[in-house]
Amino acid sequence: MGMLFFIASHQSKAVNLLPSISLVRVQQRMLQDVWQTVGTAKAAQSIALSAEVSGIVQAIDVSSGEAVTQGQLLLRLRCDDLESALTKLQVKYAHDEKNNQRSKKLFAQHVIAAVDRERAEETVQQDQAELKQQQALLQKYQVTAPFSGSLGILQINVGQYVTAGQMLTTLDQLTTMYIDFSIPERLIEQMNFNDAITLSALSDPTQKFSAKLLAMGSALDATSRSLPVRLVVNNAEEKLLSGMAVTVQIKQKLKKEIVIPEAAISYEPEGAIVYVLDKFNHVHRQVVNIRHQNNDCVVENAALQPGDDIVLTGQQKLHDGMLVHVVAVK
Repeated sequence: MGMLFFIASHQSKAVNLLPSISLVRVQQRMLQDVWQTVGTAKAAQSIALSAEVSGIVQAIDVSSGEAVTQGQLLLRLRCDDLESALTKLQVKYAHDEKNNQRSKKLFAQHVIAAVDRERAEETVQQDQAELKQQQALLQKYQVTAPFSGSLGILQINVGQYVTAGQMLTTLDQLTTMYIDFSIPERLIEQMNFNDAITLSALSDPTQKFSAKLLAMGSALDATSRSLPVRLVVNNAEEKLLSGMAVTVQIKQKLKKEIVIPEAAISYEPEGAIVYVLDKFNHVHRQVVNIRHQNNDCVVENAALQPGDDIVLTGQQKLHDGMLVHVVAVK
């Protein structure tokens, strides 16, 4: 009896000398990775407005930041001499048209020859062509909105001389926005034109937008191996502005992943380390390649398999091949 007590006591002491650890079982779960990057917002239609000709600003009919409609007059350049010329042409046209109408009646009464009738009609047609030409010339001294949108800051004042092509202000159609960014080569096959992509402005991450894939580039950048991508987003409330930085989140396909808790990992010079328990209660040091996804650590190499037991607590005292005492399995 005394000998049995001695052996049991000796075994208990031996167990107490072993490092105590708790274990966690390696799991395999279906996970959906989210790839995130920063894109740039761009108005679907955006131009710098300018005049076709040089001249002095006579009138500005809008204000900075104003919403305008397609065809709306924005500003006019001084063109008094052209307007006078137009008036003369209009008077001449009115006079020649009267003569033309009179020649029609006289020709019908066989008072004038056909050649006189044709000459009067040709004169009117020439007047109409000259009027149309003069009106087209006058339109070059007016700047109108080519599409509906919002103006930027006006860069000119009344009385200022501007040159042809000089930027007067900007016009942006903000209700539809493009988001431009680039994706790595590995994501190209996962982009789908029917998928909704989540966006948020860096200025207000709580404001979410849903975008659709509009277009993908035809060639990868030779240096970065990335492909340009453009999304389209409904911006009816005009909360996104051109040039804004936008966070883009692309959900990838669900796939089986090996996951382990962060607490099971030790970080040493050669990388992330876990200790794997064998059936004889020995632990073996294993280097793992991991990436963080939400609250999980995903193992990217074949170092671990589902069902493996790894050390969760107590790894600070361990070395490769050590016999351990398991106190808990979580």
